[in-house]
Amino acid sequence: MELNALNMAQHAPQHVHTNDVVLTMGYSPHVELFLKTAAKKGRSYHVIVAEGGPEKLGRKMACSLASEGVAVTLISDAAVFAVMPKVNKVVLGTYLVMSNGGIRAMCGSHLVALAASRYAVPVLICSTSSALVPEYPEVFEESMMHKAPFHDFAPKALCVMKDGTRPAMCNPMYDYVPPDLISIFLFNSGGYVPSYVYSLRSELYSLEDISWIPGRSPDGEKLSQ
Repeated sequence: MELNALNMAQHAPQHVHTNDVVLTMGYSPHVELFLKTAAKKGRSYHVIVAEGGPEKLGRKMACSLASEGVAVTLISDAAVFAVMPKVNKVVLGTYLVMSNGGIRAMCGSHLVALAASRYAVPVLICSTSSALVPEYPEVFEESMMHKAPFHDFAPKALCVMKDGTRPAMCNPMYDYVPPDLISIFLFNSGGYVPSYVYSLRSELYSLEDISWIPGRSPDGEKLSQ
């Protein structure tokens, strides 16, 4: 595991407390390390893991945490809203942290964040500064969808049409979670609110690194219509 991830995980005892009920979704190595570190520091807590379909990597996360003695409950994605009133905090991983404080995370993360917002449950994002990119959500709109063969997700009986052709479908691989649904980012350098991510970006990138985006000024500010 990279040093940045280890430094991020050291903040776990400050955010996970004894008797907490933590909800996460799918599998993230950063979240796994974060929760395991909390357990090693003597925190006794319960983790609810949503499967994260269709890959259902949440099963891998549940087994990994259980092997460390953490109390784990595995649930389907559809049960997230039902269990949210019992949850103290949500901990999610991310692929990218964008300049506006939003994230690109696994499909289903937006659902979890919306449920957490409904019940005023804080959402923590575990990541490292290497995931911070200078772009805004507009750059990633098309890449949010991944074209995959229909037969990867459907029974074989539905994979071939009557005329012998194979249907195709767009399978969403990622979710965009806006900054207003995120409570705090846990980076290797510490915890930051989403509104501070713009300042972090300025420290890591120069204006030459930032892609030009229609409707935005060179420094990333949105232009009035």
